Amino acid sequence: MEPYGFSADLNAYLKKVLEEDNGREDRSGKWLENVTGGARRYDYWSKIVKGTRSMTTNDVQVIAMTFGISPFEWVANARRHAAGQKTLPLSVRGVGEDVSKLTPAQEREIRQNDPAIAALHGRDESKVHED
Repeated sequence: MEPYGFSADLNAYLKKVLEEDNGREDRSGKWLENVTGGARRYDYWSKIVKGTRSMTTNDVQVIAMTFGISPFEWVANARRHAAGQKTLPLSVRGVGEDVSKLTPAQEREIRQNDPAIAALHGRDESKVHED
C-alpha cells in the first residue's frame, strides 16, 4: 500500500534530503543501505524513496541517526517540509572520512611515534612490533 498523509510527508522529506541536500538521485536504495550500515536492504530503502512503502518508526530512527539528528527532529523537519517551510540541509557525516588513506607501514609509524595515541590505548605503542 502506498503511503498517504503524514507517512507520505516522511517519504517526501527523505527524498528532499537525499536529492537536494546530498545530491543523491539514486532511487535504488544502495546508497542508503551503505550509509545506514546495512540496517535495511537496498530494495527496502528503494521502495521508501520511490514512495511505494511507508517508513516505520524504526526507519525514522535509523534515518535520523544516519543524518545526525533525533527522530523527533526528523519528524518536525518532515512537518515543516510538508508545510512548505524551509528546513536546514542535512548530510551524512563521516561517510568515507574514516577510510584510512595510509599504508599499513605509515599507520604503524604514526602509532609508534605518537604518545597521545599510546596514552589513549594505555600502553607504549613504540614497543608494539609486527613480526
